[in-house]
Amino acid sequence: MQIHFKKQKNKPPTLHITRADKSETWMVFKHNLIQHDLVHFVAETVLKWENGFYDLIAKGANIEDFEITNRAERPDLALASIQMEYIVNLLETEIYQQQVFEDFNAQLTKNCQGNGHLPPSSISDADLKKIRLQIKDLLQQWQAVKTGESLELEF
Repeated sequence: MQIHFKKQKNKPPTLHITRADKSETWMVFKHNLIQHDLVHFVAETVLKWENGFYDLIAKGANIEDFEITNRAERPDLALASIQMEYIVNLLETEIYQQQVFEDFNAQLTKNCQGNGHLPPSSISDADLKKIRLQIKDLLQQWQAVKTGESLELEF
C-alpha cells in the first residue's frame, strides 16, 4: 500500500493512500493530525500490528470512516485498534513533553484501564527504542518535504 503525505501551497496537507488492489482513499487534513498519522505508521510497522489504522485501510476501510465525530455512527473498532490509539497517543505525549515515560508499559496500562479497556501486551524496550528513533526520523523527513512535494511511505 502506498501512502502519500503531500504539502500544498496555501492549502492544508493531504493524505492519499493507494491500496494493493489500486483502490484509493484520501483526505485533506483539517487539523494538524499529520504527526498522529506518522506515529501510527511507525508504531504499526515496528510492532507488526494488526487492525490498526493503516492495516484497516489496507483491508478496505476508508479514511472518512475514522473521521465520524458522532460515536454512535462510527463503525465498531476491534480492541487492537483501540489499543493502538492508546499507544500512539502516549507516544505523542512523549513528543509534546519532550521526554519519554520511564515505564511506558505501566503508563499504557493505566491509560487503557482508566478508560475501561484491556491494555495490550507489553512493548519491549528494544521496540520502544526503535519506534522512538523512527518517529524522530520520519518527523524530520516530513519537515524537509517542500511545498508541492510528498512524503511517500510503503505499508
